[in-house]
Amino acid sequence: AEAARAEAHKAAGAAMQAVKVAGSELCNAQPKFQDAPLLATLETWVQYWGELELFKKPQLGERTGEKVEQIDLRSPMETPAEEAAKVKKKVEQDRKDLVDATIVRLMKAARMMRHNDLFEAVCNEVERLFRPEHRFIKERIDHLLAFPYIERDQNIIGIYHYVP
Repeated sequence: AEAARAEAHKAAGAAMQAVKVAGSELCNAQPKFQDAPLLATLETWVQYWGELELFKKPQLGERTGEKVEQIDLRSPMETPAEEAAKVKKKVEQDRKDLVDATIVRLMKAARMMRHNDLFEAVCNEVERLFRPEHRFIKERIDHLLAFPYIERDQNIIGIYHYVP
C-alpha cells in the first residue's frame, strides 16, 4: 500500500509537470497513468489555478490597486490659474446646489416659514461645510421662487410657502 501510494504520488508529480499554464490558456496534456480519481483531482486543481488568473500579465496599476489616471499629451496643460478658476467655479456650483436642496427640504418639512427663520435654519444646516452670507441665501431663495418650489405669501411680507 505504501509503495502504491508513493508511485501514485510520483505519477501525480509527473502529471503536474506535464500540464503547463501559458497565460490564461491551459494545455491539454495527457498524464501517463490511469488513476481516474487522481486525474479528476488534478483537473480540479488546474481549473482552480487557471480561474485565479495568476499567470496573466497585470495591467497598468492593477498590481498595486491604484487608480491610474491617463493624461492626454496632445492637449495643452492648464495653467495653475485656470485650474484654480475651474475649481472655484465647481465649488460655487456645489454650494448653490447644497443651499437649494436645503431650502427645499426645510420648506417641505415646515410648509411655511418666515424669512429670518429660514435663513437661520439654512445656516445651521450648512455651517459645518461653509458659512453662507445673507446675500447668497437671498439669491438662492429668489432663484427657487422662479421655479415652482416655494412662493411668497400674498398678504404677509417675509413669509414663504412650500409649493407641493
